Amino acid sequence: MLCPSKSVFAVAFSSDGNRIATASWDDTVRLWDLAGNLISTLEYARGFDGVAFSPDRNKLATYSWDGTVQIWYFTGRIITTFQAHQKQIISVTFSPGSNFVATTSYDRTARLWDLAGNEVAIFKGYTDWPGSMAFSSDENKIYLASDDGIVQVWDLSGNEIATLEGNERNADSVESMAFSPDGNRVATVSNDRTAKIWDLAGNEIATLKGHIDLIRSIAFSPDANRIATASDDKTASIWDLDGNEIAILQGHIDKVRNVTFSPDGKTIATASDDGTALIWDLAGNEIATLRGHANKVQTVAFSPDGKKIATASDDGTARIWDLTGRLIKTLQGHNDQVFDVAFSPDGNRIATASDDGTARIWDLNGNEIATLAEHTGAVQSVAFSLDGSIIATASDDGTARIWDLAGNEIAVLRGHIDKVKTVAFSPDRSRIATTSNDGTVRLWSLSGKQIAEFEGRRASFSPNGKLIAIAGEDNAVRLWRVEGLDELLARGCNWLEYYFIQHPEALEKLHVCRK
Repeated sequence: MLCPSKSVFAVAFSSDGNRIATASWDDTVRLWDLAGNLISTLEYARGFDGVAFSPDRNKLATYSWDGTVQIWYFTGRIITTFQAHQKQIISVTFSPGSNFVATTSYDRTARLWDLAGNEVAIFKGYTDWPGSMAFSSDENKIYLASDDGIVQVWDLSGNEIATLEGNERNADSVESMAFSPDGNRVATVSNDRTAKIWDLAGNEIATLKGHIDLIRSIAFSPDANRIATASDDKTASIWDLDGNEIAILQGHIDKVRNVTFSPDGKTIATASDDGTALIWDLAGNEIATLRGHANKVQTVAFSPDGKKIATASDDGTARIWDLTGRLIKTLQGHNDQVFDVAFSPDGNRIATASDDGTARIWDLNGNEIATLAEHTGAVQSVAFSLDGSIIATASDDGTARIWDLAGNEIAVLRGHIDKVKTVAFSPDRSRIATTSNDGTVRLWSLSGKQIAEFEGRRASFSPNGKLIAIAGEDNAVRLWRVEGLDELLARGCNWLEYYFIQHPEALEKLHVCRK
């Protein structure tokens, strides 16, 4: 391959994957075949900012810093040049039938053009720069996303059909959130002492008002019909999905830090700064008191069979209890606060995370099986994978780590530049999500490779693992699709559906789209 004389800053594949276009700072775009043979060179005196192929594989669109667009044949012969915008262009996209191009610009407009350079429509009304765009497969609509988090849907005459807004309406920062077990709702907690329930389209279903201090924790019941909240006002509450308070759990004498439902959904456990955990029925009656810790109880967890409860405390211990409040075992070994505790999916092991810089694995008899001791800072969070074969930890040393059950380190997840606060496995065990004080949420493979990075402070996987909810510094919660290779391929085939109608021979070549 003959290289341009200056750096290449953009590259694009043709829709059939047989050609590559490269844009260089030497004011050229070059078209290549897959063997590295130069097919044609496109030159424009004012240089190029980007390049895009038409779906019909016959044309290229280029755009320049001066707001102009150029349409070319693959032979290098120019079809037309036109002034699309007076400010720099952000992107150019061909329609599925290759009959139009859409452009976005820093002038806060998007525009639609025919291939002769005639303006078909202008899309106005952005309060921020328009970003990515996509045509519907029938070429009747355009979807335009702007940097203010809003997606607008337009017809090709420039009429706005719909505006899709995320849940930007929380005026205060989101402190906690949870997906419902059926995956149809998200509950969020903000520091305005309220919680909200949302559907997956970002519509607010209900607001939970009643607590008079900060809400620390929120949980859905297993049947997704109730929500429990825990608050600094020394109470927990149970709510229905319409936002009605069903019961107030009064009994703690200090802040309630954590709340969780039992696996059968019939009882609730709460953890408090008063050094106790309490078990409640759904009517708000106290069933049992778990008393014995000498300091704050940070968190509480039910065993998978619902017959035991584990607590983690600032007194440096974790404890196992039965549902009557009888102490079964004390897990002693940490020499500082225990922040987190988790049962393995089979219920035979417990993992703990501590301020002493270690995580530990225990059997139900209180015997320490392994010490995970490679972190150089406090371990804030610990989680088992859903098959129970590995463990992930999050630490103040800026890393998360993956371990086997013998305590051997499998991978180190490096990339955060501040304390890592939480770690969670996706339900399919293929990814790990971490949150950090650096203001990012990151997705990782199990080998420790970073897959994605988002701005945000809180994260939660949907039950099927295909969505992740992320709460950002702008007080909004956004849903992102988290896909494996199979899902990505399927979505790619759906995008090409219109193209396959016009080019059935391409479908014959792409076996993955014929499954």
